[in-house]
Amino acid sequence: MDEDRVLTIRGERKYPGQATERTWLGRGYGSFETSYVLPDYVDTEQVSAHLADGVLTVRAPKHERARPRRISITSTGGDGERKQLADENR
Repeated sequence: MDEDRVLTIRGERKYPGQATERTWLGRGYGSFETSYVLPDYVDTEQVSAHLADGVLTVRAPKHERARPRRISITSTGGDGERKQLADENR
């Protein structure tokens, strides 16, 4: 598997108080690591991450070529008249 397509997040959650005060809070502390394989339509050069108020936001935009585009469809009726079936500006 191509390592360029693997997003790995590593961190450590430290207990904010004294070790002697530590109680069970239902929350894990210590080191962690998780990895995700990114689909081939993700532009790995544009992946970004932002940490604010304990929330990590990762943005992985699609390549421009992977984004859908609108194609205008025209039809010729039985009378030879051309009709617009889809508006490309919608």
